[in-house]
Amino acid sequence: LIRCKIFKGREVRILIYFILAYAVGMIWDYIATTRGHWVFSKEALLGIYIGIIPLEDIILLGGLVLVSVAVVAESKSKRN
Repeated sequence: LIRCKIFKGREVRILIYFILAYAVGMIWDYIATTRGHWVFSKEALLGIYIGIIPLEDIILLGGLVLVSVAVVAESKSKRN
């Protein structure tokens, strides 16, 4: 993980939060895509897919989850 004082001593817990949030996001993405709630334009993407989810979406979701977990960790560290 990124070495930062907000993660100090909580690396395992933060990693678990990240994995759980990422898994929920990927399941949500998969369900919404298979049901047709949203689609991905083939012209605007690299064309690399993992299942039916494009690589760009997988990377974006990982970044969003990482930032969200970091914000929550920072807010909890300021309370203590």
